[in-house]
Amino acid sequence: MLAVSISGALLFSGFRVGAAARVGGGEAQKTTEAGISASATNSLTLKDGSVLTFYKATFGTDHRILLEGRSHGRETKTPSLVCWFERSKVLGDGFFNRDLKTRVQASLDFEYESSGRYDRTYPIGPEKELVVRAFEVFPRRATNITVRVREADDAGPDRHVGEFTIRNPVRGPFKEWSPEPLPVTRRDGEIEFTLTKLVVASHDGSRAVQHMQAFFRVTEGGKPSPGWSVAGIGLADATGNILHGNAFHSFSKAGEEVIAFVPALGLDEPAWRVSAGFRGGRPRPEEMWKIRGVAIPAPDGATMVRTSTFIHGHRIELVGLHGKQGRLPGFPASLGDYGNMHVQVTPPNPDIRIERRVFEDNEGRPIAGGSRRHGEEWRTFEVSFPTNAQTLNLTFSVQRWRHAEFVVKPPEAPSVR
Repeated sequence: MLAVSISGALLFSGFRVGAAARVGGGEAQKTTEAGISASATNSLTLKDGSVLTFYKATFGTDHRILLEGRSHGRETKTPSLVCWFERSKVLGDGFFNRDLKTRVQASLDFEYESSGRYDRTYPIGPEKELVVRAFEVFPRRATNITVRVREADDAGPDRHVGEFTIRNPVRGPFKEWSPEPLPVTRRDGEIEFTLTKLVVASHDGSRAVQHMQAFFRVTEGGKPSPGWSVAGIGLADATGNILHGNAFHSFSKAGEEVIAFVPALGLDEPAWRVSAGFRGGRPRPEEMWKIRGVAIPAPDGATMVRTSTFIHGHRIELVGLHGKQGRLPGFPASLGDYGNMHVQVTPPNPDIRIERRVFEDNEGRPIAGGSRRHGEEWRTFEVSFPTNAQTLNLTFSVQRWRHAEFVVKPPEAPSVR
């Protein structure tokens, strides 16, 4: 039974847009509250006999409620919709963990399978639990939001249980963005990035989108600039919804760079802001950094180097290196059979990408290794230091990730088969 099964789950499967709100103006960011809509049900009975009751929705970043004389709260990094539910008549001791998931529908036309942010489920009394779900993306223009509930366990597929229709605590009014017709070109320095199209790549035969693809052309002086790839993509709309981290695959096709991602914004919006990051490209001579004659440390030793260069307005410094049993003061020990080489970027910037190009010993023999850590300030390279050589000759490329933003119309919804 769901109530006592560790693998059981509830799935809040979709926000469905109700009546549209007035458009124009901006969005309030303060924390607000909303309850169930008039004449709407506020309780659902699940397969195991437990009862799920909608308690309240809050919007903002600091969320607080008072339930049965106790205060409950959580914080969200961005202004989000948080739904609070009470589950009663729960069998068992109330201290088991269920993999609760939330899926959000953020459009009049689509049923997205993008998940809400998993939050908490914890006991609040005998046979009672508090179920909390947070959503960064939801249909903010709607007067009402319908949360559709499904339950799942190991016995079979997800089962639809019912719906809660709640009042939208932040219904606007909102501005509307004006899209630019595709293709749209943006420049970052000498490189031109053109968004040529957004397409629905697959759907389930209804109007439910599995993923989309964005196509980009990268040029320099009007000619193809090879070696670039799309590193990431973000979406936003005029109501304050921001989506990032949903890309899962990038590739090249017919001279264009393509990234596949899961969308969760409404296709009924007049425009999306598409933010793309690009990496790679052929390194320029001024982006190459060569260091000669670096002393090789003993397996249990370390070498301070402190040599630096300036590229893309940042100081790039090779601080030092140490053998696989050695340790540079202030740095962690090596992992595995490799020594480490530490490079610092000042000021810290995750968009500065440092790649090893050629690592050789003083006899011209290649040195094995790789990159172990890439943060905003520090880059750590793994190196297999030879025992029959005295010095290293190192060549790095230091490149800057590029960024471009486009305000464009969302793609057309797929037709129903």
